[in-house]
Amino acid sequence: MTAPRPLHILVVFTGGTIASRNSGGTFEMSDSPYRLFSDVPSGLYKLEVFEPLHTLSENMTPGMLFDLFAVISEEFSKKIYDGMIIAHGTDTLAYTAQMADILLSGLGIPVVVLGSRLPLEDPKSDGQANFNNALALIKLVDSGVYVASRSQNGIDYIHCAGKVMQANSQTDDFQKLYGTICRNHAGRRLSL
Repeated sequence: MTAPRPLHILVVFTGGTIASRNSGGTFEMSDSPYRLFSDVPSGLYKLEVFEPLHTLSENMTPGMLFDLFAVISEEFSKKIYDGMIIAHGTDTLAYTAQMADILLSGLGIPVVVLGSRLPLEDPKSDGQANFNNALALIKLVDSGVYVASRSQNGIDYIHCAGKVMQANSQTDDFQKLYGTICRNHAGRRLSL
């Protein structure tokens, strides 16, 4: 019996806290997001990295978003992917997720947007959990656009990207329009 073909995932890094490190109390951009791959079981996923932007999300402009989705579309037209993960800063993640829902929902693959409250080097960072949940979700669903996030109290959520609202300024937890949640994993990690 042959092993199943690994899922071919396009991982789009745009910057944000997930791609930064703490340098004397300020965040600066680094190559940190590659740390996300350390927990990924070999043979299950073929991860292809694409880095069209490298900016903190509070510096993201509408023009940058349009450019981002144009280059994602161009990249996606070159190869066949089973899923896509967009790693983004949390400050403007909701806007990017809603735009992704509009522009990428017709691709016929699962697309997951995620971020991290703290740099990956911080033991309290939620970035690795969000990334692992995104990979696991891509195994479970055929299509759709989602946001993977861990709340401050440790509960993992999968939000519908078109209904996610800006993060709460006190907790950094993402809000859902009318309380809509696509999937609630009740604090347990999805299986990679």
